[in-house]
Amino acid sequence: MQSDCLVRLDLLIAPGVASRGASFSALGNYANYYVVTYRFTGDLRNGSRTATCTYRRDGQWVRDDAAAWKLARELDAARPRATAP
Repeated sequence: MQSDCLVRLDLLIAPGVASRGASFSALGNYANYYVVTYRFTGDLRNGSRTATCTYRRDGQWVRDDAAAWKLARELDAARPRATAP
């Protein structure tokens, strides 16, 4: 899961920023979800220094910060802008 997460987060990692390490935690009753959290040496493109990926117990990907950031940017770009009169 850790290597998969780092590949998924590549979109967020700015040039010159490196991983400082990862941590692993379980969420939910009976550890239904696992979260991989990476710490970085500098700011990511979303302004944070950490990023996470969430997986189901069976290892299936659920979400990650890079996908959420990309979706937010796409939705913002598609939003109609107010025009000056």
